Amino acid sequence: MSFRISERNLGRFRDFLNTNGKKILLYHNDPDGICSATILLKFFPGFETIPRPGPRIGDEFLEQLVEKKPELVLFLDIPVDQEEKRIKKLQKKTGCKIMIIDHHIYERNLDSKEILHINPRFRSKKAYIPCAEMIYRILERMGFDVKEFCWIAAMGIIGDYAFENCKDLLKECKKEYPYLIEKHPLDSKLSVGADMISYSVIIKGAKGAGESLKVLLKSMDYEEFARNKKLQRWKEDMKREFDFIVKDAEKEEYPKIGLIIYNIKTRFNITSLVATHFSEKYPNKIVIVRKLLKDGWKLCLRNQSGRVNLGKVVKKRVRGIGSGGGHEKAAGVLTTDWEKFKKRFISSLSSS
Repeated sequence: MSFRISERNLGRFRDFLNTNGKKILLYHNDPDGICSATILLKFFPGFETIPRPGPRIGDEFLEQLVEKKPELVLFLDIPVDQEEKRIKKLQKKTGCKIMIIDHHIYERNLDSKEILHINPRFRSKKAYIPCAEMIYRILERMGFDVKEFCWIAAMGIIGDYAFENCKDLLKECKKEYPYLIEKHPLDSKLSVGADMISYSVIIKGAKGAGESLKVLLKSMDYEEFARNKKLQRWKEDMKREFDFIVKDAEKEEYPKIGLIIYNIKTRFNITSLVATHFSEKYPNKIVIVRKLLKDGWKLCLRNQSGRVNLGKVVKKRVRGIGSGGGHEKAAGVLTTDWEKFKKRFISSLSSS
């Protein structure tokens, strides 16, 4: 399923990007967010860039954005429709235009005169098309020669595990760069590149996300990106930590409902990678990886088979005790009450 954009939204996309004055790009700090931001900035470099871990917009951060007095704010790969009140408050206080380019399960369509909201799920609720493909296809439709950057788009797609939904773009990349995707995408050099991006974020947080973006923007090809010594060093550091965490994880099983829960202890923000690792090991199981934070629990949920719509279930079951959402096969939760969420989630699986 390739991404398609209407003529109306294509025109609005072009008009919004050509806005004069200060422009801010907030992108998700994962391979898809960083790769899609890179492709956009290759053609539209005039943005202040800010990596973000998720959709939550606190009062302090909102005021920081307002103080910058932007004319355009672009949220890329971030489901900020969950923060409708603050998004509208930002627009009202600054008078800026707002773009939301996203592919997560949405709560509401915020599209209006001053807000351009693009999400392939508006057309089909089952669409799973990462922002790396979305930005690539939009710029392609605008007449830009994006082919030399298809490896960056493919790397974002692989990082988001969307190979089944983005076969056309991966095929184009394989034709252009056959040595980068020889067999399965997960066994490719581009998968290694996606891991380098993920590890940089885990090791260094926002600084790591910014460094990955900077290296990608400067790189003429994949080899130049992969040779970066700083990213290589962070990758090796993270690989050693990852192996230890996986080996040391506490396991809790519920065979009747196909659920496995892992508790991990680490100072690194690695729950997502650990959850993906165990879900690949047990593709027919639902995997939850949990980690205790200062103010609650961070949970990452995975289900490679897709037998349960995780994004939909967690949104319902976390109400009143936190926040959460995501995709059909992958979701995240922040909760202040792990036991209550666990009870609710198991109840959902038992009744399905």
